[in-house]
Amino acid sequence: MLAARLKLPNLSVVEMDLDGGGEAVYDAVVFRALAPGSEALALARGVVRVGGFVAAYHREGDPAFDEAGEGGARNGLRRLRAVGTGVAGLSVTGFEVVPKSSSG
Repeated sequence: MLAARLKLPNLSVVEMDLDGGGEAVYDAVVFRALAPGSEALALARGVVRVGGFVAAYHREGDPAFDEAGEGGARNGLRRLRAVGTGVAGLSVTGFEVVPKSSSG
């Protein structure tokens, strides 16, 4: 499990089916992208309120997590920064959730 590999003993895992049909009620979502990047980000974006935060662990260099560029916004997410992790080949990218109309 990723939490053990990253030595995060206080991490709780919540498994849920994100169909994008519910109300955006969370302040933040942190996830490991197993679906294609654009799909995974859209699902996360669908459950986080505007002004909230999404952190996506993903394969280093995956272009789906870099499409907007630093500070750019796309599909309701403004990319903040990507950093490497303690696991070879794994990065985490942070996004701020913005109104979809302001993101192009």
